[in-house]
Amino acid sequence: MNDSAMVADRLKQLVDANGLRYLEDHAYELYESMKEEKLLDDVYARALLICLLSADYKNFERGEFEKTALSSSIQKNCALREDVSDQMADVFMRLFDERNVTEWEEKRHSGLRKFCEAEWTFPWEGFCVWDGGVVHVDCSASASAVVRIVNSSKVELDLEAFLEWNPFLTAEKIFEMYTDWLSGTIDADFADYCTCDEYYPPVTEYYCEVYEELVKKFCQEHGMELIDYEFTGESSDYF
Repeated sequence: MNDSAMVADRLKQLVDANGLRYLEDHAYELYESMKEEKLLDDVYARALLICLLSADYKNFERGEFEKTALSSSIQKNCALREDVSDQMADVFMRLFDERNVTEWEEKRHSGLRKFCEAEWTFPWEGFCVWDGGVVHVDCSASASAVVRIVNSSKVELDLEAFLEWNPFLTAEKIFEMYTDWLSGTIDADFADYCTCDEYYPPVTEYYCEVYEELVKKFCQEHGMELIDYEFTGESSDYF
């Protein structure tokens, strides 16, 4: 099966979710999936792979797309037969039509803007075992921090490289990234807090103040402000 419209729709779904660079960076994966989904036969799947790797289609700016010229360029630069290059050109003409390009322009950095306009609650859970040699103590904690953005420029700087790769990052994905960054910082510190004294187990409840300071520091570094937080800590009996 070689349906240009279906192939273009499949590529658009990937661009919508991951940005245009995804097509080049994951060209071989697309080649395999197109064959597996039977959207293209082996010959045309290989042709699509060559086109994605060469990125020849990118030479045609919006408003300057013309199928014959695109097909001719693909045929020359990718060493394809005319009938194959014609179908590849049809795929990219459909993918980069006026409607899709307009949609991508409007969508560009919209996730960043949405993220910066909202308040977010960052969850965290920690667990560590204090080892006293003969006895052990389980240390567990959970917390949540309500945060808002006060300096969107810092957030944009944080995400500059990610947005260059995918300008369509959603606000939810950005929140997930910051959650991972903050959790990683607290995880490492909580482990140190729980294991720093080999003679006395930690009082996990007291980590509350440390947690607050870590979140405040994180917020200052990333253009955010801590609005409120909750913390619960518990240490088990010796075992």
